[in-house]
Amino acid sequence: MFADIKRIEAEWRARMHKALSFDGVDDYVEIANPLPITNQITIISLIKLIEHKEEWYVVDERTDKYRLGVDYYDMVTWVTKVDNTGDMLSLDNVFTEDKVGQWIQCGAVHDASVGIKRIFINGEVVAEKTNAPVGLFTDLGKTAIGRWWGSLAYNIPGYIAHVSIYNRALSESEIKYLYHNPFDPIDPDHLVLWLNPAGIDVANSKWWDLSGKGNHGTIHGATEVKLVEDEVIVK
Repeated sequence: MFADIKRIEAEWRARMHKALSFDGVDDYVEIANPLPITNQITIISLIKLIEHKEEWYVVDERTDKYRLGVDYYDMVTWVTKVDNTGDMLSLDNVFTEDKVGQWIQCGAVHDASVGIKRIFINGEVVAEKTNAPVGLFTDLGKTAIGRWWGSLAYNIPGYIAHVSIYNRALSESEIKYLYHNPFDPIDPDHLVLWLNPAGIDVANSKWWDLSGKGNHGTIHGATEVKLVEDEVIVK
């Protein structure tokens, strides 16, 4: 699943000219507005660890309605709660030490209308279940990027260049397309959060939501990092 990441980096070209750097201690971005999620959700992120850490999260909703990150044993973990029924899908030994320094697409889907749940790494399904809870995501709160609300011990140590959240369950082919075209906002009607490098504004402590939905993020401590030629190949 990691074999062709350098070729994909070349395709990203200069559009990924910068990212936010998170120190793994207390840096994060806060989306104050509850996102309009009903019974389907897709999360897509582009991340690069700068050190190995066994537990961290890239996205977390304040009341644990959705949470994507890494738990014990380098295990990518996708936690959701619909109609107050919690559920977890996970896969061991994904973000191992040898993945430090690589740009990785980490994504997840939960279609709570039919009970399908998937985790994607670099455009490929790596874990799936078809008996996940069905129902509605209710009483949502704010969303964190780069941390778990329950503890600062789970903050990500690395770069985040892109986070998008859809209130629709994207298909496998759409996820794969976004791996190759991460800055193409497919299905903008269902795109409720679109954080990408163009929206990074550390001078005003904002990561502006470019989806047009107004779900802007407030930066807490994270800093801008410019990506150099050996990280993003510019042609």
